Amino acid sequence: MNITQEKIDELNSVVKLIVTEEDYKEGVAKVLKDYKKNVSMKGFRQGKVPMRVIERLYGAKAKAEEVDKMVSQELSKFLIDSKVDVLGQPLPSKDQKQIDLDKSDDLEFLFDIAIAPQFDLNIDENIEIPYYNIKVEDEDVENQIKNYQQRHGKSEEEETVAENSYIKGLIEQIDQEGNPTEDGVKSDATFLSIELIKDEEIKKSFIGANINQIISFDVKKAYPNDTEIAGMLKIDKEQVPELDPNFQITIEQITGFTKAEVNEELFDKVFGEGNVKTEEEFKEKIIEEIKKIYSYDTEYKFSVDAKKELIKITNLSLPNEFLKRWLIISDKEGKMTDEILEKDYPLIADDLRWQLISGSIAKKQEFKIEEEQLLEQAKELTVAQFQQYGMQAGSIPEESLNGLAKLQLERPEDREKIVTQVLSKMTFSFIKENCKHLTKEVTKEELKELFEQDNKTE
Repeated sequence: MNITQEKIDELNSVVKLIVTEEDYKEGVAKVLKDYKKNVSMKGFRQGKVPMRVIERLYGAKAKAEEVDKMVSQELSKFLIDSKVDVLGQPLPSKDQKQIDLDKSDDLEFLFDIAIAPQFDLNIDENIEIPYYNIKVEDEDVENQIKNYQQRHGKSEEEETVAENSYIKGLIEQIDQEGNPTEDGVKSDATFLSIELIKDEEIKKSFIGANINQIISFDVKKAYPNDTEIAGMLKIDKEQVPELDPNFQITIEQITGFTKAEVNEELFDKVFGEGNVKTEEEFKEKIIEEIKKIYSYDTEYKFSVDAKKELIKITNLSLPNEFLKRWLIISDKEGKMTDEILEKDYPLIADDLRWQLISGSIAKKQEFKIEEEQLLEQAKELTVAQFQQYGMQAGSIPEESLNGLAKLQLERPEDREKIVTQVLSKMTFSFIKENCKHLTKEVTKEELKELFEQDNKTE
């Protein structure tokens, strides 16, 4: 077999494979012998059908299979041996002539290949990337303390209604005289929050009320939100605009809520027993916690800016025509239309540029990922999952955390994702350590505006 590569330009080449009968006839003969062993035909026992019959029936199929397998193997071997850095996968050339296997013994195959652009990038002080630190303000700390007080507070049944009470009872529509209407809206075991009542006069009418007391009120003034009213009365939201708002509720249960006090009991519940002793330490821990939460946004913003800057600096040209063809052909589900491709291609191209840049950094720095790094990343993911359900990192036993993290690493798909995340962290950490990053302190609102500006420019 003869294989050659013809360079079209810096980013595109054509690989030509000429396959002769000598290349494939031995393989075809072997395939036909295997067919012969298994073929059954009327008038012949299994394995005894004459070879000339086997060749007539299966010769073309065997030749096509053998040639296809040989071309695929030899093309892959050629690209590996010649150390060609290919983008995507080789595609049948647009100049490929029709091949008739029945009429030709010598066959010519042409494949278009895209070559990755060559570049040399040095990450040093000449590269400037901003790094935004979010200020932790007193309001942030106070809000977090209130959240912990709320989360660890207690609910108790009470005799009279207070401002922070919840009441449960029968709510029913009433007429102008204050009597329940026969065909009016009615709902059993309805819960109302006194604190959420918007009208102050209505709220005052509830304060001090007792069990079994009946309170009349305008439901639309109390809760001027169609969705809330629909949920409370168990009706469709579309019915609310035409609804007569006069209702009464017969109080059947009063539940009071007491926020947790800021003391050692709360400290232990939030950060684990004995880890915090004073209110000052509690606030310091909360500041650390908020900074860690904010750090995800600051690191992500740095990664966005680093990508953008390095893509701009390298200014990598890509074989766009080839890549668009490859994206359409490799889309097995057929969702990638020409219209979608044209719209999304700039982002796809920049993603590919970043893969080349980050891959170059990792190769140049010879990054090595240790098992301990993977375990720490798996633990971070596990903690994040627990935090979605309101659990704090300090409340999860280390033994349990390690066990759950190791389970993630045993699952191939999860492990691959974690490896990618660790490699990405190492790449951005290297960039941050070696470039000139200008630290700027901003509020979380200012950072949000910066993210919005990023989205507008994409």
